[in-house]
Amino acid sequence: MKRFVRNVRNLILGLGLAGVAAGCGPSIRSYADYEHTVSFDGYRTFHVGEFDPEPVGGMDQRREPPETLVSAIHDAIVAELTAKGLTEADEASADLLININAGSEMRTRAVAAPGGAANAFQGSYIERYREGTLIVDVRDRENNMLIWHGWATAAVEEGEADVGLVTDAVKKILARYPPS
Repeated sequence: MKRFVRNVRNLILGLGLAGVAAGCGPSIRSYADYEHTVSFDGYRTFHVGEFDPEPVGGMDQRREPPETLVSAIHDAIVAELTAKGLTEADEASADLLININAGSEMRTRAVAAPGGAANAFQGSYIERYREGTLIVDVRDRENNMLIWHGWATAAVEEGEADVGLVTDAVKKILARYPPS
C-alpha cells in the first residue's frame, strides 16, 4: 500500500510539474550580473577554460561532472557565443576568458495539493530535492577583471548526467549576454 501511495503521489507531482513546465516554461532559472562600467562592444574573441576545480560557496556537493557534461557545456558555450558574433580563440589572444563552475545542494520546498485553495492543506507535503547550479564567468583577459557572471539553477537527479539540461541551462544563461 505504501508503494502505491508513493507511486500515486509521484504521478501527481510529475503531472503537476509538467503542468507548471507547460504553463510557465522550463524549470531552469537563469540569472546574470555584470560590471556596469564596462562596454561590451569591443570584445570579439573568447576562450573557454577548463572546468574550475574550486568549490562553489554554499554548495554541499562539489565534484567535477562527467566528461560528457563538461564537453556538452563547452560546446554549448562555443555555439552560443559564436551565434552572437564572437570568435573562439586560443587563451593567449582571446579578449574574453570563460570560466565554468558547478555544484549542487539539497533544498526543501512545499508542494501544494492539486485542486486549488479549497484543498490547500489536504495532500500538501514538504519535499527535499537536489538543486544544481551551473556558473559561467566572463573575464577580460587583459586585466583579469570579472565583467559578467551568469548562472542557472534546476532540480537535478543524483548521479544523472543530463546533457540536454546543461545545454538548455547554458542557452538560458548566455541569452543574458551581453547585457543590454
